[in-house]
Amino acid sequence: AYSRKHWLNGNYQKAGIVDLHEEQFPTSLPERIPGIGRLFKASEVAFKGSALRMRMDLFDLMHDIAEGNHVDITDAHIRDIGSVSNSLTAKGKYGKIGESPIVKLLLWSPRMLKANYNILTAHTLGAGLETKFARKIAAQNLFRIAASITGILLIAKAMKKDSVEPDPLSANWGSIVVNDTKMSRIMGVLADFVGISSNTRNGKTKFDVTG
Repeated sequence: AYSRKHWLNGNYQKAGIVDLHEEQFPTSLPERIPGIGRLFKASEVAFKGSALRMRMDLFDLMHDIAEGNHVDITDAHIRDIGSVSNSLTAKGKYGKIGESPIVKLLLWSPRMLKANYNILTAHTLGAGLETKFARKIAAQNLFRIAASITGILLIAKAMKKDSVEPDPLSANWGSIVVNDTKMSRIMGVLADFVGISSNTRNGKTKFDVTG
């Protein structure tokens, strides 16, 4: 990280992507537990390191796209690219209200919720971004996510017609629901490993592909 061009020229710092605090690890107390404390510390380091790398890679990618499109990159562009990168990796910025201890007590991960909001609204229809370039990138990201999910659901529906719920008011909307079988449970375990939550109840296995 320290040897990267944008670390050396300060762009990562301006973009706000190098803060290693992660809400998923609110305390380091488990590190003091004999034996398993080392495992906790190792998982924390791996999580924070992978998150930092993803944010730096996303920043580099979007910065290269801007340069390739002959965008005159200003500090506002740097901040916006950082905001988009952070949101895509579950780290939104919510201001002083979100910093309240009461909010942190009631919500497990307010920054992640804000990041999801940013993605699903293209940063409040671009109002949360300063530059036209970043607004365009945010809109493209939302379109690609929606298109990908739609594609997955259409493939599932083509393979098994009643596996996808068309009613947006249903609790199963945006999910794939199949009969509970040994294979569906195995697929559920594999899906959980890659971040797609699944659960089995009432003879059905549900894959929540939209999160």
